[in-house]
Amino acid sequence: MTEGKSSSLLNIIRYAGAYIALIIGAGFASGQEVMQFFTTFGYLSLGSFAIVIVLFAFFGVVFVNMGHRLNCNTHGPVLRYFCGNHLGTFFEWVTTFFIFGIFAIMISGGGAALTQYYGINPYVGRAIITIASIITVLLGLNALVNAISAIAPVTIIISLIIGLATFINNPGGFANVTAALQTVSVAKAAPNWWLSPFIYVSYNIMCAIPLMVAIGQSAPVIGEARKGAILGGVALGGAAMILNLGMLSIITEVYNKDIPVLYMADKVIPVIGAIFSLVLIGEIYSTAVPLLYTFAARFTKEGTSQFKRMTIGTAIAGFVVGLFPFAKLVGTLYPFFGYIGLFVMAAVFFKTFIKRGTIPESSNTAS
Repeated sequence: MTEGKSSSLLNIIRYAGAYIALIIGAGFASGQEVMQFFTTFGYLSLGSFAIVIVLFAFFGVVFVNMGHRLNCNTHGPVLRYFCGNHLGTFFEWVTTFFIFGIFAIMISGGGAALTQYYGINPYVGRAIITIASIITVLLGLNALVNAISAIAPVTIIISLIIGLATFINNPGGFANVTAALQTVSVAKAAPNWWLSPFIYVSYNIMCAIPLMVAIGQSAPVIGEARKGAILGGVALGGAAMILNLGMLSIITEVYNKDIPVLYMADKVIPVIGAIFSLVLIGEIYSTAVPLLYTFAARFTKEGTSQFKRMTIGTAIAGFVVGLFPFAKLVGTLYPFFGYIGLFVMAAVFFKTFIKRGTIPESSNTAS
């Protein structure tokens, strides 16, 4: 792994795409996360997104660096470095089972999207996402990164178009957000607007740690992976802000929708709704795949028969848990793990800025 090679823009975008794709699965791309963590606070939510951008970029770089420096492709050694052996092991297991929980949410989200737009039986939608995830994971990590990184830029671009078009077409709705929010009941995933971005980033980062560590360990040029993490963080925060503006402008129409962004897309231009429905399903898949891979790799070695059995068994278990309603799973699991993740964020800040420890360089690192 070297620093000296010139950065390839294509590789930077590829790493950013993998980071983005993991974060913006069913929760983000559907609009449920943004609505419950930000839109519900009205105009106050607009102050949250600078925090979101900085935190996503910072933690993305931190965990890419740690995968590179510790030469590890799993999150356990990294969490033990930041949190100590006992707490680190505890958070390692918390992260592992959170990853399974998010995988189940992706299965549920796939069913909800196919049902809302196409009228497909939700069990069939869940089965499609489950089977596609199994097949991709069994093809290996390189196939995984290539598959998910290609979908993310498309999702970001279409989300920006949908959010901006909705906002521009409904200036009156945005001007009367405060009054509108008093007439509807929007779920709150956090108690107030200033804590919301920290909890939001926290559970997303808990989910992303294993993939970012694996990218840092395997990247031939670590500088490209770092730049990819920064680019990914900026794109994630910017897209969330635009979606928030769009939902604020028509909050009385989307507050009770399972997939609010799909409703927004269909409202802007029906053909955009049709395109976005396919992109959303692809994004759900692109998030489910690395989660399933990470969980199976935590217990077994990739390529072995045990890994294959673990992958299939985990996917089936995720299908069963994913039978619960999508919006309910988002509103319950995400905040719960977000509060737990705040301790990891605090430990990272402490170790990085206050008590700087010695990070061992990997044996094959060239500086």
